[in-house]
Amino acid sequence: MDRPPTMPRLTSKQPKEISTPLVLLMTCWALIAMPSWGDTLTWGVVNYPPFDITHGPYAGEGVNDRVRAFLQERMSGYEHAEVVAPLPRVLQEIHQGKPWCTVSFFDNPQRREIGLMSRPVMFHLPHSILVRRDKAEQLSLSGDPISLASLLNEKVFTTSTLRQAAYGENIDKVLAGAPSLYAYGDPAQGIQMLLAGRIDFLVEKRLPGFYMAMEEGKLEELVALPFAESGPIGIGRILCPHSKWGEEVIGLIDTILAKNVSSQAYRSIIEAWQQSEGLDIIREQYDQIMLK
Repeated sequence: MDRPPTMPRLTSKQPKEISTPLVLLMTCWALIAMPSWGDTLTWGVVNYPPFDITHGPYAGEGVNDRVRAFLQERMSGYEHAEVVAPLPRVLQEIHQGKPWCTVSFFDNPQRREIGLMSRPVMFHLPHSILVRRDKAEQLSLSGDPISLASLLNEKVFTTSTLRQAAYGENIDKVLAGAPSLYAYGDPAQGIQMLLAGRIDFLVEKRLPGFYMAMEEGKLEELVALPFAESGPIGIGRILCPHSKWGEEVIGLIDTILAKNVSSQAYRSIIEAWQQSEGLDIIREQYDQIMLK
């Protein structure tokens, strides 16, 4: 991936023939013209392939990775840094007003308390219930879409959730009313627990679920099934802090997106890594979601 652009540095040298008042006037003009930014715009990156791919042969080629690179190329007034961190830390930094942003999060009241949200940058297909192929029959997951609430209420099948994750309004309501569930901090950990047989099923997006299973060499062992509460397509946005700095960054990001989301270059970013079924859905609904 190309190196992120850096903010041009001003030189302190001035030609001797320029008068002191003129120098002061030029300095004041420069200070007025410069936006108020933090020294660095830090992008919080949560290891969540193939959205954020932080290691391996495809590092930096995830969907979120490409969105960040696309924006960084057009945000030349900011220096950019990327920090790989667990989701709770990324949210904490933003909630505390640090000059951090992250891609991409659902718009809900909990996220709005943490920070400001951009216009849509991408969208996610509905969640699935992921199970091991040898467990699917035991869970009676064939036929009509199953109910997550029923699985949780039966207390026979075990699952786990990503700490501080938002799965969408319908799923979040079900999980809020469920018995206490073990929460893990790294998305890959949930898939590893599922494939190792430590839990029976997992609520997860199909795309990252299969990618992480592929990394484990166990792609054929995983099955993705629809369920009643999975809800509509999820719209992902950029999250930045509640601050003057955050308002300026979100404003610039929204301006860049408004000019570019209709382009083929941006569409190709959102389509990356999709299988044929997901690709058809994205192409059918892209304009309705991204251009409104």
